[in-house]
Amino acid sequence: MSPTAQASLVAELEQLQGEMRQSVSMNDRVKLRLANKQFHFALYEEAESPRLVRMIENLWATFPWDVITLVPGRPANSLQEHDRIIDAVRAGDHERAREAAVQHIDASAQTLLKSEGTLGLSIFEDETT
Repeated sequence: MSPTAQASLVAELEQLQGEMRQSVSMNDRVKLRLANKQFHFALYEEAESPRLVRMIENLWATFPWDVITLVPGRPANSLQEHDRIIDAVRAGDHERAREAAVQHIDASAQTLLKSEGTLGLSIFEDETT
């Protein structure tokens, strides 16, 4: 990634992070959800793999439960995790950025799995019925 592309990505991620912080403070779940998705897809698109982006888009559509808006306390944790991703991208440390993204996605998945009963969700419904 060129220095210009890196700076552009960091600026975009910081802007979206700011939008998420503002959405949290205003309790605007719709804007929070949108900014969060845009944050993630800004990163996914850097992989320059349209097939990967389409697969992830399908996963987002298949699992419409957005942990950041459903689970109390998750927005603050998610924002901290996003900060670690941004810091790694800013430093040009691709491995640390990858690891921070993996940890973030894993934390979100674990939070959703732990909370599904409390939230009244059935994540792994039997599709044969």
